[in-house]
Amino acid sequence: IKDLLTNNVLVVQGDNCFDCNAICKNLFRYDLETPTLLYFDTCTISKQFLYLEDYGLDTLARYVGVSFEHHHALEDARATYHVFEHLKNHYPIGTPRQYIYQYNPRFSDWNSTQSSLINKLIGIITGINYDGIVNEEEISLVKSWIREAQPYRDYLFFPDIISQLTQILEDSFIDYQERVWLLSLAQKLSENEYSRFKRANCQVLLGILKGLVADNQLNQDEINNLKIWLEANEELKNDDLYHRIYEEVQLVLEDGVLTKDEEENLLHIIDEALNPIRNTGSIDLNSFSGKTFLLTQDFVKFPTRADLERILEDHGGIKKNAVSKQLDYLIVGSRLAGTNKYGTSGGTKIAKAKDINQNGGHIVIVQEEDLPLDCLL
Repeated sequence: IKDLLTNNVLVVQGDNCFDCNAICKNLFRYDLETPTLLYFDTCTISKQFLYLEDYGLDTLARYVGVSFEHHHALEDARATYHVFEHLKNHYPIGTPRQYIYQYNPRFSDWNSTQSSLINKLIGIITGINYDGIVNEEEISLVKSWIREAQPYRDYLFFPDIISQLTQILEDSFIDYQERVWLLSLAQKLSENEYSRFKRANCQVLLGILKGLVADNQLNQDEINNLKIWLEANEELKNDDLYHRIYEEVQLVLEDGVLTKDEEENLLHIIDEALNPIRNTGSIDLNSFSGKTFLLTQDFVKFPTRADLERILEDHGGIKKNAVSKQLDYLIVGSRLAGTNKYGTSGGTKIAKAKDINQNGGHIVIVQEEDLPLDCLL
């Protein structure tokens, strides 16, 4: 897209060039060059030459005789083009303006997604340090966090964290001094106001578990330190994940020895918590006959949720509007959005279904990919 942005003049609608800022901000987030943009703003030009009740796109389009579907990106662009052509052909619009992007760390738009990332990093750092050794798989986990955090590199203290972690991991080795620095970072982050809210420790716990199983094994030191953290955060005792992990850790430590069976069982419990959506394999549509179902998230294969709901109802499925013990199938779209209380993608419906299943429920969580392609026919 470099040539499109640098060798052309943009046409936008809006006094403060919101579109220019959005383009440059996203280029910056992904470490791409942010060029000086040349642009015409139809709103500003219209105010110079036209006397209208307002200068919104719908009013301007109506004035030049263009009908369009408002708030549809392609339609908005088409309408803006026609407004610009009218202005250019009837008035001396002058030369394009310049937009130069300036980096400013974001303080005001902090939200739960950034908090979730910080809390998971606190947990990851804590977990990978529990046995005093940071191995290759655990280093890969930290690198994975850096990649996940890249879209927020212009928010608050993310730039410093990403830069310092990247520097530490340059040689793909973490020595003692670097481990001490990481633990100090985790402590500082845990004390800041941006990461602390009522679900923070749920997300820290998930980060700890990620750190513990990054190498797909557990040892006695890790279990001992996990127990210490769990007991120090007993305010989570009513949380299902906390309860299951703590109960299993207590059983493991009853005789003071971590056996292979105990390790595998705990790894399985943690894996279920970290990976709530699993491949069930291709599902026969007739399986939905007489069964209840609920759709969640955005779907890629199907034009709308209503299309998929109609297909499932044609095969005897019964649509439900909420997750409960009476639900048979929770069908998850490929385009995950939102987070659940642990900060993982998938939203609250998946987390609730998992909680029900952990308490004796039998909700089958189905991925969009598991639905047969003939659904589309």
